[in-house]
Amino acid sequence: MTYEMLTGEQPYVGEAPMQIAYQHANDTVPMPSLRVTTIPHELDELVSWATARDPEQRPRDAKVMLDQLLDVEKQMRPFEGDTGVQQTLLMPSGAAGALADADTMIFGAAAPAPGATALLPAPVVKPPADAELLTEKTRRRGRRGYWLFALVLVLAGLAAGTGWYFGSGPGSQVEVPSLVSVAPDAAAAQLAELGLQSALAQQYSGTVAAGLVASTEPGEGGHVKKGNAVTLYVSQGPQPITLPVLAGLSTDAATSAVTGLNAAIGTVDQVFSGEVAAGTVMSATRESDGGDVSQGGGYFEGMKVNLVASLGPVPDVSGKSVNTATSLLKDKGLLATTGDSVYSDTIDEGDVVRAAPQKDGPVRAGDTYVLTTSKGPAPIPIPNVVGKPWNEGKKILTDLGFKLSYNLGADAIAPLLNILSTDPAAGTAAPKGSTIALRPTNPFG
Repeated sequence: MTYEMLTGEQPYVGEAPMQIAYQHANDTVPMPSLRVTTIPHELDELVSWATARDPEQRPRDAKVMLDQLLDVEKQMRPFEGDTGVQQTLLMPSGAAGALADADTMIFGAAAPAPGATALLPAPVVKPPADAELLTEKTRRRGRRGYWLFALVLVLAGLAAGTGWYFGSGPGSQVEVPSLVSVAPDAAAAQLAELGLQSALAQQYSGTVAAGLVASTEPGEGGHVKKGNAVTLYVSQGPQPITLPVLAGLSTDAATSAVTGLNAAIGTVDQVFSGEVAAGTVMSATRESDGGDVSQGGGYFEGMKVNLVASLGPVPDVSGKSVNTATSLLKDKGLLATTGDSVYSDTIDEGDVVRAAPQKDGPVRAGDTYVLTTSKGPAPIPIPNVVGKPWNEGKKILTDLGFKLSYNLGADAIAPLLNILSTDPAAGTAAPKGSTIALRPTNPFG
């Protein structure tokens, strides 16, 4: 405000508010005398002090500012001596010697009588001579010249620094924008608006569609001098590769083979197999289209390969108790549930006859097996052998799997005997392996 009151205009001007704000934040308020040459140097210093960029170097408060302004006002006024009637001093007669040294004396009067008093004018301070005033003004002009010279040097330095900054320094650098996935023509147009040239090149990319900008050199956020070129690398799509045979490799070996070609492993489906050892790749497919690459084939960098690997065989639990079978399956990550019971001539009643997956398709960890248990041998109707010769009836029953119980002495006279009865009787169903008691006829009537 002081600057504007002294010069009639504001210290900063610009075409846009941002320019004025930038000057307020970064520049020092110029001295008013640069605008109005008649403004004294003391006011220049007052304005510079009040507008110092460092708050610690400014007036602490309005009172300090007012005191300094009053001091400046006194310095700027020329000396004016008092011209009114001067005070006089009433001195004793013993001060005669002092009269000779007084600045002012009264001449033409009678000498005072001894013991009398004399009236003397008060000492008067003489104004400085013209030479002293001129000397002080010259000194002030010299100091003002030094300040002006220093200001010129500062302004020259600022002008040179500004020229360097925008000519060859950081101000001449243009930041490269993000141009990835932009069409080449559109990317070149963006660079042209920033004052940059563009050059085209090609590269493979697994993430950017063919025909669009995949990357730039310098990259996004880099800086290029105005007029220089930014290289636009246009995507050709993914880099082609050839996969080796993967089936039969261990899972780790197959993974290394795929990643070594800059492709990636997708899913690894682990299934039980009675034919392929655990940890071995059974098949491989392209994730992109499901194409089989178990025996190798063409593919692209950055794409994924899905593997099917073996968990080994499911343990055979036939003939095991239900508890034992369930434990064996659990060790492989499988669940077990009891299903139907069937007759079995070879499996004891209550034991597992067979185990089968609950659902169709490959078996994976967490799947459930259904256990079929044995009811023992199937029951067989006892045939009617009563009246048949002893040896013939015995053979019929043993051929069906029955065991026989009788008096072994009957075998000694078997040709003379027939079968009199069976227990259980003919027609009764009995399990295979059960015992039938035989009674022979009396050969002697």
